Amino acid sequence: MARLVQLEMLSMKLYVGLIQFLFVFQAQATDLNKLLSDKLYLHVKVEPSQKIIETEPLKQLYELNGYAALWTAAGQPNQAALVFKQILLQADDWGLTTDQYLPKELLNLFDRVNEKNAVTFEILLSDAYLNFSRDLINGQILDPDLIDEDIKMPRKNFQISTLLVEAAKRPETLVSVFEKMSPQHEKYKKLIFILKKMKTLKAQKAWSELLVDPMIDLKVGAQHEVLVEVKKRMTDLGYPISNQSNVYDAELQKAVTRYQELNSLQITRTLSRSFFKSIGPGLQDRIDKIKANLEKYRWFPQVWENRYLIVNMAFQEMNVVENNQTIMAMKTVNGRPTRRTPTMRDEIRRVELSPTWTVPYSIAVKDKLPDLQENPYVWQKSGIKIYNRSNQEVDPGSINWRSYDRTNFDFTLVQQPGPQNALGLVKFPLTNPWFIYLHDTNEIHLMKESARLRSSGCVRLEDAFKLAQYLLRDQLQWNLKEMKIQRSQPLPIPVKQSLPVYFMYQTVDVTASGEIRTAIDHYGQDQRLIELFRSRGSREKF
Repeated sequence: MARLVQLEMLSMKLYVGLIQFLFVFQAQATDLNKLLSDKLYLHVKVEPSQKIIETEPLKQLYELNGYAALWTAAGQPNQAALVFKQILLQADDWGLTTDQYLPKELLNLFDRVNEKNAVTFEILLSDAYLNFSRDLINGQILDPDLIDEDIKMPRKNFQISTLLVEAAKRPETLVSVFEKMSPQHEKYKKLIFILKKMKTLKAQKAWSELLVDPMIDLKVGAQHEVLVEVKKRMTDLGYPISNQSNVYDAELQKAVTRYQELNSLQITRTLSRSFFKSIGPGLQDRIDKIKANLEKYRWFPQVWENRYLIVNMAFQEMNVVENNQTIMAMKTVNGRPTRRTPTMRDEIRRVELSPTWTVPYSIAVKDKLPDLQENPYVWQKSGIKIYNRSNQEVDPGSINWRSYDRTNFDFTLVQQPGPQNALGLVKFPLTNPWFIYLHDTNEIHLMKESARLRSSGCVRLEDAFKLAQYLLRDQLQWNLKEMKIQRSQPLPIPVKQSLPVYFMYQTVDVTASGEIRTAIDHYGQDQRLIELFRSRGSREKF
């Protein structure tokens, strides 16, 4: 991805070099209207560096202000500029990075603005203002779906409104306006709070990476100096311990069990390697991870519906939320790391009882074909019928399966309704073109595992009929007994009110009681984002 960004930046620079109306100015007073009109880009020089700025967003901003200056008065930074400067200096508190918006050249310019270079200062600060606002609303990644194939989030439009102009005119409102621009989800706000807490701990040099001898086997009653740091670490992560002794006591055991439950770890009688690996990372690693998770919230709508379903692939769980209250929660089985469940938004419009399963082509050639080559009748007991390109059922024993591979396989495999069906007894179709949906499971035992990344992309539910009852609660004829009747054909039932569905890969979460949860980054999505942020130059855009 870093290579993609570099290529995009190179292409942009080559493109800009060919623009006929490229205008170069340096520290000179110029009428803003005249400066911005008929020019696609400005090449701004601020010693010892330079910056290329797109003019269209600036034109929109200054048109709303009658082309009057926003950040200067009598050739000097005004109060709004000084307030915005302080906000940028604390950009980390918003999950962003100061250098992206306030490079040293612009920071130094604050102390030497005069009548000659006031326009340069005005343009640079307005550009920073628009970029900061856009990144808070839409995220730093302009096209999230270019990051990797498991992210299906299109580019969001950034609207330059009078709100931005009015906020600059009333600097005392800038912080509150930026807060309103940010995602309004309660989980996002909690992550912002935890980010500030982690930054404070880092400034205090409160703790660093916790390295433990893997041979240590600590049971209840054991004493070890590392337990003092473990208790402090647990308290900082929202699992309070009232004492700081070096004893593995009952209070610590209770907190550790709670931590393991919430962090998708196997519950053990001793302090396991997975436990130490989970609590071990240093503060900067945690800060980077929180920033990556804040970015993901920005890809979604700023304000969510009052009623929605959310699948968190990182923790393999599903929640139905109404008015900020979780009214249903259950475990899920999600896509394995090689077949990841995508990050996206969709909706449920119907419930399908007694579904069939048409095996996706990729699964058919990767998983089913090798088995057919060994035993043509291997899938017959599972209720799978095979159809040729004319949609005629074929006898699997009449086909020479070894003559087929992914280049010429032209059969359709369909599993009939019933308890053996991979989708279970109920399915929740969605509208996406990638054939991702939610469904029941015929392998309920997998829900007992702490790590449940086992599917080919779709989401299996721990209690699918509970969700079906919720969706059909206003259709009294569809009680649980009626829904569980086994049918020979699928029965689709439209819901009266569609339910928004959010698929998110959130590896950092905060419970209602303030406990911080951290999931293993099995999909590598956090790491890709963190590396992308680190590779970006201070004045590059994604």
